[in-house]
Amino acid sequence: MYIAAGIYHNLKNIIRKKCRKDATSVGVEKRFMLNTLKNKEAPELLKYAIQKTDYTDQGAIGMDMNASDFFRSGKYDLDFKSPMTPTVRHAQPYC
Repeated sequence: MYIAAGIYHNLKNIIRKKCRKDATSVGVEKRFMLNTLKNKEAPELLKYAIQKTDYTDQGAIGMDMNASDFFRSGKYDLDFKSPMTPTVRHAQPYC
């Protein structure tokens, strides 16, 4: 819990600096409301917040996404053809 709290507060400070101050408000699902960022920027901010702690080797980033996040133009776009997509199928740690 102590490690997670440290990462949370680092992330909150990073978001305040990068985005506007009200972007650190927390929504119904207890997550930050970052509508101004691209999808690939959010994991980078989290990675940076983890790196600012002394616990970089004691955790990992996990993602729980809805299928609707990938539904575009009547079909699911999982971006499998993009070599830059860090996904679980690559079987390597993100950070």
